Amino acid sequence: MLSDTLIEFLLQFKKKGSITKKTQTMFSGLGYYLAIWRLRDDGLILNDGITNRNEKVWRLTERGRDIIQLLEKRVSVEKEIEERFKK
Repeated sequence: MLSDTLIEFLLQFKKKGSITKKTQTMFSGLGYYLAIWRLRDDGLILNDGITNRNEKVWRLTERGRDIIQLLEKRVSVEKEIEERFKK
């Protein structure tokens, strides 16, 4: 199961297309690498080369895109439930 933080990180991938250590905004230092390694090991992202500053470029795999679609549906359902039963 992915934590809420990793889900938000995956959503950044979808929004930006690809991410490097400098272009992401959620983690600093070791936290970034731990998140990248976790998502890579789960097969959700893959290395797509390096920048001219020798930073690895990461992008979503097909599996990662599928997971994002499911997570977006889940978030939508959770919001709808919250709105309906908020009263």
